Amino acid sequence: MYALIVDDEPIARDMVKFSLEETGFRCVTAKDGAEAMELLKCTSFPLVVADLCMPNTNGQALIRNVLSATIVPLIVVHTAVTDPRVTTMLMTMGVDDILYKPSNYAGFAAKMKIIVGRRTKQQQNFATKTDEDAALPLYDSCPLSSAPIDTFVAAQLDSADNDALAKTVIQNKELTEAVLRLASTYGNGRIGREVGDIKEAIVRLGRKRISEIALQCIDG
Repeated sequence: MYALIVDDEPIARDMVKFSLEETGFRCVTAKDGAEAMELLKCTSFPLVVADLCMPNTNGQALIRNVLSATIVPLIVVHTAVTDPRVTTMLMTMGVDDILYKPSNYAGFAAKMKIIVGRRTKQQQNFATKTDEDAALPLYDSCPLSSAPIDTFVAAQLDSADNDALAKTVIQNKELTEAVLRLASTYGNGRIGREVGDIKEAIVRLGRKRISEIALQCIDG
């Protein structure tokens, strides 16, 4: 059984790799989503374990890419983000499990061995059917609007500048309106000078507040 482990933190990456290899997995690692996507172009992995907050291509974008495959692997997010709204968003997207840092890695690896083995057997049985429907994907996904969680992730990354954050925010009308509205009332709770520029609003509110607004939009 092969597994792809994606994390920009070497220690976290090695912890997952070691625990999975102890249970019989053969692991390949990537330091960010962009590198992982290149690996996925030429290799199929029954298990993908990915961090959420990563430079270059974040875990959210990687997950959407993996979910577009004909046969979707078991997807696990390995993250320190414990907010239940992010958990709900990820599970709704199609993520199978979430491993919080730090964790019981031995227990996680043992669970993955059983689940991946069961899913692989299911896929093999499905592939042997002669019915034309056997060509259909085993697992369907219904991706939601990704802008709120992309904004949350970007706000956590030091490598993401305000220009990049602004481009992410404006992809979602509700999020954009909330940021501009709060920036116009920030500090005194009353409407002051109206802020119409997203980058100015981000500077005024701060990245932490932007991430909180994004989480509120995930809640709907």
